[in-house]
Amino acid sequence: MKSNFRKGFTLIELVIVICIIGVLASILVPSAMGYIRKANRSTDIGTARTIRSDVSIIITDDGDFANSYAGNCSTRRNVTVIHTGNSESYTVCVVARKEANTHDKWKALDADAADFVKELNAMEQSKIALKFKKLANGDELDSWLICRRSGDPTSIEVWAGDSGNNPLYRVWPETEDRYK
Repeated sequence: MKSNFRKGFTLIELVIVICIIGVLASILVPSAMGYIRKANRSTDIGTARTIRSDVSIIITDDGDFANSYAGNCSTRRNVTVIHTGNSESYTVCVVARKEANTHDKWKALDADAADFVKELNAMEQSKIALKFKKLANGDELDSWLICRRSGDPTSIEVWAGDSGNNPLYRVWPETEDRYK
């Protein structure tokens, strides 16, 4: 006798499996995205630490480069930093800018900083990644900025900024709470 029994899944079984996969994906995808954001933030902080270390080496090794770094500042920006819930506003001098994710070199934003930037370009890798390109609030970041506080020629701060030489988020030291 011939059997009409076919092997395979019924439509209901397939729909149930698809629903289970959908539920698991809705749970796992946001979790994975959170890990990716944390990894990107950690990478950016590490890159900023390296930039700051290179700047520190340059300005402590040679007095001429320190004078170049601390020279005249024509690009001043008022900034506000939020760290551990506290807000602080001050003025920074933007010394140099580098477009992230390109092979461009650091650019001095003032003629006085040209010697410092030339030495920095000799030390730095040609491509420095900026993992956060667009933050949750819509800010688009495309450059690294080396800044110092106005009135303190020895301070070193590394910021993520926009193409208009505007420091938007301090990455080093004490990474801003908003840089997430």
